[in-house]
Amino acid sequence: MHPQKVAVVLDDQVWTYSELTEEVERVAHHLYRLHVAQGQIVYQFVERGLEMICGMLGIMCAGGVYCLLNPADQHERVVSVLGQIDGQCVLLHGITRHKFPSTAVPHVVRLDDILVPLLRVEDIDDIPDF
Repeated sequence: MHPQKVAVVLDDQVWTYSELTEEVERVAHHLYRLHVAQGQIVYQFVERGLEMICGMLGIMCAGGVYCLLNPADQHERVVSVLGQIDGQCVLLHGITRHKFPSTAVPHVVRLDDILVPLLRVEDIDDIPDF
């Protein structure tokens, strides 16, 4: 594998293999600290983006079972899935946390708190010249 080669491109977001590996390991390590057991269901409730890919791979690296919940679904649909599948942890981010039923799982992990902030194309204009 070539660490500096592009691994993932999504819209205006680009990650190399090195960046992807670092962020996946960051998520997996956080889940280890929460004692996510082998085969334990971990929900992911995030918008489409590189964070979603990183969360999915991090869950699998930690030994968890990935269960995607769509933030665009009706609240009743999300509650129904939560009632049928016994997960103990959810990965979400700031823009989706208010949509997730607050008492649904004991462990809520905000991906934007543990991942390195992503530099987006629109942010490049704001970088000062040195």
